[in-house]
Amino acid sequence: MTKVLLVGEPLIRISPSHFQTLGNACQAQLYFGGSEVNIARTLSGFGAASSLLTALPDNQVGRSFEAFLRQSGVATEHVQWCGDRVGIYYLENGFGCRPSQVAYDRSASSFSLLGPKGLDYGKLFEAVTHFHFSGITLALGKVSQDLVEQLAIEAMKRQVCVSFDLNFRSSMISVREAKRLFSHFAQYADLIFGMEPLKRNQADQAMFDRDKADQGAVKERLAALYEAYHLKAIFHTERHIDDQGVNHYLAYAYDGQLHRSIELSTPVLQRVGSGDAFVAGCLYQLMRGQAIFAALDFAAATASLKCTVADDQLFVSANQVDRVMRGNREVRR
Repeated sequence: MTKVLLVGEPLIRISPSHFQTLGNACQAQLYFGGSEVNIARTLSGFGAASSLLTALPDNQVGRSFEAFLRQSGVATEHVQWCGDRVGIYYLENGFGCRPSQVAYDRSASSFSLLGPKGLDYGKLFEAVTHFHFSGITLALGKVSQDLVEQLAIEAMKRQVCVSFDLNFRSSMISVREAKRLFSHFAQYADLIFGMEPLKRNQADQAMFDRDKADQGAVKERLAALYEAYHLKAIFHTERHIDDQGVNHYLAYAYDGQLHRSIELSTPVLQRVGSGDAFVAGCLYQLMRGQAIFAALDFAAATASLKCTVADDQLFVSANQVDRVMRGNREVRR
């Protein structure tokens, strides 16, 4: 039996309807999310056991968020009740030549108050085989960094597999600080998703330019980081949306040799959360003992399928992802 413990901030997304902008009086839609919430919910949909360490306010909003998690099968016994608010982000969906825009309103959220003191680490890690955290959580500040570091240390003590998604947000942290901070936390990881905000050596301060990198450059950097941080595997995704709004998705993994996923294309309804879906798909297959190339294909298909739903996360069975991999788009009757 495998089980994932995730730590991260719950977020509420508010998006104007019908591609409107925030500057206009408009209707809006609300979604529950946050990177680790997204991963936990997708894993639960696949049938994997997931538990979330997070914080919510003890009010109607916080209790509604908890109910959303429980209804999805995510274990909520480690939710800490403190503070007064859930973080919010506003997403204006782009259209045509107008790009999408995000604005955060997450300062003084309940999760930002959650530090490492007072937690029962024995209960937190009971039956846990995998622990996951993200660069977004680290970018929230010192309190969250201390929390993640203590959890990573506890995971290593218990020989729990540790995964780290480097998801970098330039509005939250500078490139230089991200390279310093993420490189420090990479020492705890067995699996890393992403490669740009990591230093391969002390002179490596610039962000890796993925747009100009060919497969040879990708392989060379993945191999260097794999060796530098003594990883079990490191993953990299390539995705772009063409002028017709079609998302093209491809991924690589390196575990001593380079693996390349199948390439998938799909029109995009909502791209938010597709990176989290990739992580969830990959973790799910690795937890089941599947080979890394099989996990890579499944993860790419999970990310592509996420682009077809409006929510922040994908919540489907593993069989539905398998059908995407097989190219089966017939109506299910």
